[in-house]
Amino acid sequence: MHPARLLALLASASPAASPYIVVLNPGALTCEEAIATVTTTSGLKTRSSYKDALCGFATQLTPEERTAVASDSLVAYVQADSRVTGGV
Repeated sequence: MHPARLLALLASASPAASPYIVVLNPGALTCEEAIATVTTTSGLKTRSSYKDALCGFATQLTPEERTAVASDSLVAYVQADSRVTGGV
């Protein structure tokens, strides 16, 4: 493939999705209702959901999806998912 064609294809490719945690605001909806509302509205699939320490869910997001989800009034914040370990 010609290098210019390859560069054009790479430039037009959608960025890869990365793992994120979407944390929802407490409010009038139950945690389950808020998760269902955000995921239905945005068309996202959850990998895990959280309802004890916080209300939210894990999902894969492209940069554009992250921006859109973060602007939802039900969303408190969107955080990159990463492994957390404790140590002494």
